[in-house]
Amino acid sequence: PETTVKSETPSTSASDVTTPVLKSSPPSEPSSSSSSTSFDTKDVFTAPSEPSSGSSSSSSSSSSSSSSSATEPEPEMDRATERIKVLDRVLRTNFKFYNLNPYEVLGLMHSATEDDVKKAFRKISLLVHPDKVPEDLRDRAKLAFEEINKAYGILKDPAELEMCRNVVEAAKRRVDEARATKKVQEKPKKGPTLTTGIAGVLKQASTTDEDDDKEIYENEVRVATLKLFAETELRRKAMREREVNDKKRKADEDKANAEKRKAEAEAEKEWEATRDMRVNSWRNFNAG
Repeated sequence: PETTVKSETPSTSASDVTTPVLKSSPPSEPSSSSSSTSFDTKDVFTAPSEPSSGSSSSSSSSSSSSSSSATEPEPEMDRATERIKVLDRVLRTNFKFYNLNPYEVLGLMHSATEDDVKKAFRKISLLVHPDKVPEDLRDRAKLAFEEINKAYGILKDPAELEMCRNVVEAAKRRVDEARATKKVQEKPKKGPTLTTGIAGVLKQASTTDEDDDKEIYENEVRVATLKLFAETELRRKAMREREVNDKKRKADEDKANAEKRKAEAEAEKEWEATRDMRVNSWRNFNAG
């Protein structure tokens, strides 16, 4: 006799689970009342790249697509949608702060090569060129195009590029030093006691895992880099103001000295003009 077996709910295997893709979201704007800047840890740099024609479909549909010899390519992002995303990123709130970092403007990793910079600039500039956008976006496109050109000009200049790299390296050192200090402060003098037990071990393990998380580290470097660019710009601004004030003070001093010399010259000239009159008056006085 046949034995009827009721179908059980199939267990989910690792291959059947679709790994969620974290999309980059705009970072939260810095508050004017606070000196610190907070960012979403999911917001990491992503170098702009052309959509891949050979990208695979979601693993959740693997059972239906396993019989196919080739996967369907993902559709290219609509240019209008991509244009809006670029404009929103480049002209976000407080964009003057974010755009001090030229890599941030072009959406590049700090390790981007010269070729990466050229490709990113060409792609983004074509998207937001004022002559290639609808009329209602033209004003925003002009402003964004200026920011993009400024960032590209910085990364093209060898001296400016070297300065940017130094800022990034300084940011990494700052993050590394802060992490090392934190580890020293949080490191227990002894191993887990009976009171801490497994909880203490798990806490140490979770801290280690967090420290090893590349995404968190990259975001910390990103925040530190933005702050260092802001500090660098403030120093530049202070230096420019000091130079302007020095030039103005020197110009005022030169003007005052010139006016003084002019007045002395006029007084000398007037004194010489009245010389004969003074001599004659003195002679007449002596003659009685």
